[in-house]
Amino acid sequence: MIVDFDFEDGLLFVAVENISPLPVCDVTVRFSPGFRRAGDRPVDELALFSRLRFLAPGKRIRAFVDEASAFFARGEPTEIAAHIEYETTPARHRHRHVVNHDLEIYRDLGYIRRSLP
Repeated sequence: MIVDFDFEDGLLFVAVENISPLPVCDVTVRFSPGFRRAGDRPVDELALFSRLRFLAPGKRIRAFVDEASAFFARGEPTEIAAHIEYETTPARHRHRHVVNHDLEIYRDLGYIRRSLP
């Protein structure tokens, strides 16, 4: 299991992905420090990070965070640790690990905004 950030056309996303060949269940993610997404709602309030009951092998789910420029302008933290807990099936072993991110790498990237069809 990993939690990753995507930067696409000036937009910032956060994703949960099961990189294991086994299904996982009871996934929880806590971010340290916490951060807010568009609309001023804390990201860890999303059910994706607190109530993900099952994730198939290879499955990736991503959520919109905000326009990168707005995220940085608000002074959101850029060094974020994702604390991930989950169980693998069928063995039901509980796993815990931390993935560290530095979103500062996206601050000065250029991008071309694509128009919507």
